This record gives sequence, C-alpha cells and structure tokens, in this order.
Amino acid sequence: MNDVSLWQNEIQFPVKNIWDSLNIFYISDIHLEFHIEGFETIKKRSLPPAIRKLVIDIFGENKDRAKRGYFDYIIIDGDIADDIAIVDIFFSCLNKEIPSMEKVLYVLGNHELSAYSTRQECYEQYMKLSAKHGIHLLINDGFMKYDYIDKRSVPKCLIFGGTGFSKYNEMYNTTNLCYSKDLINNRDEEIKESEIFYSIYKKYLLKAKKMHLPLIVISHCPVNDWLKEGEEDSQCIYFYGHDHHNRYVRDKYRTIFADNQIGYTGNIQMKLCSLGCVYDPFIRYTDGCHKISIEEYVLYYRYIGERLNEPKLINNILKQKDAGLYLIKHDGYYGFFVKTQKGVKMCVGGMVKQVSTINSMDYYNETFLSMVKSFYEGLKPYRLVQERIASEVKRLGFNGTIHGCIVDVNYYNHIMVNPYDGKLTYYYSPVFGVAKQFASFDKLLESINKERLSEQITTAEQIEEQKKILGVLQKENALICQPQQNLSEYIDKMIFIDRKESLYAVSRRVNQVQRLFSANLLREWDNTLVASKIEFKSNEISGYNLIEDNWKNILLLRREDVTEKMLRKIILGRNKRNLFPYISYENWGGKVFPLCRAKDEEIELFMSLVPDSMFKDRIIREQLMNKLDDDFLKYYPAKYFTYDLLQKYVKSCGELAIIKNAPYLARMKEQAHIRRYFIEIAEKNANYTIKHIDELPKEYQCEELYQKLALSLYQKHRPKWCPDYIWKYHNNPKKSQTIIFQLQFP
Repeated sequence: MNDVSLWQNEIQFPVKNIWDSLNIFYISDIHLEFHIEGFETIKKRSLPPAIRKLVIDIFGENKDRAKRGYFDYIIIDGDIADDIAIVDIFFSCLNKEIPSMEKVLYVLGNHELSAYSTRQECYEQYMKLSAKHGIHLLINDGFMKYDYIDKRSVPKCLIFGGTGFSKYNEMYNTTNLCYSKDLINNRDEEIKESEIFYSIYKKYLLKAKKMHLPLIVISHCPVNDWLKEGEEDSQCIYFYGHDHHNRYVRDKYRTIFADNQIGYTGNIQMKLCSLGCVYDPFIRYTDGCHKISIEEYVLYYRYIGERLNEPKLINNILKQKDAGLYLIKHDGYYGFFVKTQKGVKMCVGGMVKQVSTINSMDYYNETFLSMVKSFYEGLKPYRLVQERIASEVKRLGFNGTIHGCIVDVNYYNHIMVNPYDGKLTYYYSPVFGVAKQFASFDKLLESINKERLSEQITTAEQIEEQKKILGVLQKENALICQPQQNLSEYIDKMIFIDRKESLYAVSRRVNQVQRLFSANLLREWDNTLVASKIEFKSNEISGYNLIEDNWKNILLLRREDVTEKMLRKIILGRNKRNLFPYISYENWGGKVFPLCRAKDEEIELFMSLVPDSMFKDRIIREQLMNKLDDDFLKYYPAKYFTYDLLQKYVKSCGELAIIKNAPYLARMKEQAHIRRYFIEIAEKNANYTIKHIDELPKEYQCEELYQKLALSLYQKHRPKWCPDYIWKYHNNPKKSQTIIFQLQFP
C-alpha cells in the first residue's frame, strides 16, 4: 500500500501566507412569499409577525453564536423576495438576531429585479434599503464601490459580488426568467452585464493574488453562467444560488458553496462554513477503533471536500440506547460505523448501510486493513486506466474528473469506461438518464467545439491548437484515440438509459470504492474478501453469528469450531443474498440472483467439513445437488455416490451434465451400472459426446462406446468433428477393427 499517497494533513487555499480562518453564515433563494401561510390573503400588518416567525430560528443550533457576533460575515445570494417591502421586514427581523448588520453581504437576485421597469431603478431602491439597515449591497456596476476590504488592520480577504447574470447559460436566462422589464428578452444587455461583472472580477482576482489573500466571490447566478467552465480560480471561494440545485465543491481547482438554496419549500436556515485551513480532525488519532462525535464526522467530510448535509439519519440512530459513532483508522485509511443494540452499519455520507450481522467493533477493527487492501488491489488496474484517460483529457484543456466509471470531458460530455471489458463509450448527456453516443472521441470533440464556437466560448485558433495536441496523443497511442468498440444502432441518437440496469448503477457502486484513492476512505464492506484467518477476541462473535452474513465465513473458523448446525444452515438455508456456493448477488426487478462463484478449493474445503452422517441425509443430498448444479459430481464424495443418485442427478441437471462431468464418474463405486448408464446417455447424445470424446476418461473409451456412437450418426460423410477411429464403425460396424482403448465390461 506504500504506493498510495495519503492526503495532506490540511487543506488550505494556495496563498503564500497562512491566514486566519473565516466563519461565514450563508443562504440564498429564500423566496419568502412561498413560505408565508396564506400570503395571497394576508394583511400587510400581519406580515412582520409572519416573517418574524420564519426568521427567529434562522440560525438553528448556532443561534447563540449569532447573537454574540461570533462570525465574520453573513452572505445572502439574492432572491429573498419579489417585493422590497418584504425584504425590508426580513432585514428588520434579522437585525434582532444579530448584534450588528454591518457583517451582512447581500447581492440582488432576478426576483428582486423583477419588480422594477429598469435595473437602474431597482439598484437605487435597494441602495436606500441597504443604507437604512447598514448592510453591504454588492452590485456589479457603478453604484457600488468595489474596493471593500475588511476594516481590520490586517485584512483576511477581499470580497467582490453582484448578480453576475447568465452569459454562458443558453437554457435559463433573460429570455425565459423573470428580470426587470429592460432585461427581459434582451440577451445582449444580459451578456454585457456578465462581461462587466467578469472584468471587475478579474481585477479583484489580480489584486488578491498580489496581496496573497483569498477572494470571496458572491453572485446570484451560478459561477459557470458568467465564467467559462474550467476558468474557476483556486484562489477564490465562490458563493451562488439561483438554480435551486444545491452544490458543494472543494478540491484543488475550486471551492464552491452553493448548497443552501432554500427554494419554494423547506426550512429557512443559515448554514455555517469555516474557510482557511481545514484540518483532518483525526490526524492525531492512533490506529484502532475510536468513538467520535457527529460534529467531527461532518468536519471530516468538509476536509475531504464533499458536501454533507445535516446527517439526520445518523443523528436519529445515535439517539437510540447504547448507540455510538465509531472511526476505524489503519495506515491512514478511515472507515466510519454506527453501532446499536441491533447491529453495526457502515456510514456512507449521510446514509448508513447494513454490511454484516456481526455485532462487534473488534471484528471490523481487526479485518479493516484486509478489506482496504482487497478493494484497493481489485480496483487499482481499473483506476490506472481511468487516470490515464483523465490525463489525456486534461492535456486537451478539459476537466478529466473521475467519478465512478465515468471520466468527465466537461459538464455534459463524458467517457464511460466499462469495468467488465475495458471498452470506452463517448457520449453527451444533457440530463441524467438521457445520452447520445459517438463513434469516437474525435466525433465527441467535434460536437463540443461546434457548440463552443456558436456560443463564442472558444476560437478557431484554440481548436487548431487542440488538433495539434490530439495528433501528438494519437502518436502516443492514447486511449481516447481508440474508436468506440461497442457500436450500436443508437450511435448519434439521443436515447433513454435505464438507470438501474445499465452501467450507471455499476458506476455508483464503483464510486463508493474509488474514495480509497481520492480520500483514503472505505465505504464498502464484503466479508468474503477477507482472506486471512482471524483471531476473534470478543465473545459476541460466534461461528454461527459469522455465517449469518455469508457462508464463506465458516472457512475462517477452526475446524474444531465448525458444527453440524452451522453446516445445515448453509446447505439448507434460504439466505437469498448469499447462496452457497456463490459469494455475491445482484438484485434485478426485486429478484435476487447469485453471482461470483466461490473458488474450487473453497468449495472443496467446505465439503470436507461436512461429516459422514450428513451425506446419509436425503434432504442434504438433494439440496447439495440443487446448489452445486452441474458441478455436483465434481465435489460430492465418491464413496457416497450411488447409481440411484446418478439417475436423480441426470433428472435434475440433464443428460449432457453427465457427459460433461464424466471424468468424475470414473472414481465412483457401482462402476458396472454407472458405465452402462453412461453409454446409454452417450448414445442418445452422440454428436455432443463425439465432440468431447477426448475429455472422457480412458476407462470409458471402448469399442462398445465407439460402435454405438458411430451407429447413431446420420451423416453420409464423416463430419470434421468425428475422429476416424469412430467413423470407421459407421461404415462397417460388424467388421473387426483395431481398438485403440479396449475395456471388458462384466
């Protein structure tokens, strides 16, 4: 595992000096009109108490912190309400919850603008309102000073903000959304506004870099509506709203807080974030199992750069008696579990999933590193292919982000890497579940550039430079230069993809395991992957308890600890998820299908554990026949095999199964009966038997068999698959011939 680079102990913005942390409350898209009961009929004098009721708990558990002013800023990304009178009341109510309004930063949304004929008129009215309440209104034009710096002696950051508008969003803009009347259906003006906002943003970014300070950018519209995709700067922290699609991103390329857009439903509550140096809360924890708090858990997810909403489910579980949240840490890898009186579940973000019926943290602690290694080694070759594709995509100036089975080219265009056969699929997907495939990456790139040229996102010179890089990649035999190998009739057609039955479902599962590479975090568990013997220290763990989860766990026990009761449970058990001799399953349409057959040596080891007394049990024999299917002859002990049992086997598995498994018949008792029965079946299935004649044991190859096989053939001329030493009996079966292998039957 040494080749896995651990995440750094802290994440900080790429500035030369270490700066103090910033504690910021943020919210957007409150839309108060939709949250006031009976708003259409309510009287004006009733509005203040109604809004007061909504605002009184806006800080939630951080109410005391807000009252004392223990924060740096409150950011409101627009769309408080359509009516300025309601916004006025809102700020009056907010003022009662905090000691001063000077820390409030506010940008106008499209709904604030929609009440006015011109944006100029809107700006003037809201400037008066901001002066009344003492808040900072940030506007992307000449009505606001853009040199706002924190008034402390040593500034923590630079702040810039405004509406932003939607130059690069062709789907949602002034042509179909509410804005001031002078902007509706006026794309030229909207683009101009975005360009003004962008130009001032660039000036402040340059200033921030010179001062080695982070730049907080506040806009109502999403960052990629006014900024080209991929142009985000790691020096910036972006806050936005507008689209009602909560999003949190924190990686080495960008930091985005857009994950508290309230919308038309839901609770109106501020979120709190801490910017600056974000430390791994568990960096100083020793290897082992530790009980932790839910706050530490949430902080860890912030550290690895993943959005984690309030984990209500985990919180509710922890309210149960004797419940606890646990961290298991080994060699820099983490796993999180919740333990209750009913069992142990693994934490997957804000959710939990059952991974085993074993109710002891000792078991998970002792097997954790083996589990990590198993998943890591299994996925590593696949991950290396994805990383190679991602690097090739990045050389062309695109994203190259890996998630699940997918490598992103950009937001709408992707490469799917099939984990089963390694084939690549190039496709465009405007909406999840809808896709259009392309025959090659060249075709995909051609489609991307056509769209970018029409939107003036790229230039002909940039495309030419891109072609040069692509030519170099072709000479290097880049993976993305290989044509799509699974072409279908749906190439270049938009089709619907079944999310449950397609690779999308596989991708979600792979994405869980991939966090081993991106965050050193284990979010999957499979007891069958634990290869080594385990010394169990806890009395809570019994062999019987182990096989509740998977039959294969019995192989981890000492032979003397295996009981007939355990074996009967495995053979006769109806556990749909772990049917012997399979070690995994797939759920299709509500039905469970076993997958991934155990290794030969594992099945043989299990059969060796079965005592003689059990093979005398008719029900046990029948169940083993059903479970082992065609391989019943292969694994069933020869000393207990009879002619009658063979007949039942043929009825159950078919006649071809006995021919296929003939090598195992030779070691059975009652050979005289078995051999004659075999010849009868072979004669009935002559073609199949002849094609597999070389696979038959020498003891079964005899003149009698050759004669019966030859006489069963209807062809006038010898088929290519029929050997000469059999065909000659077809021409003159009564004539004495040289026998290759002769065996006298009694």
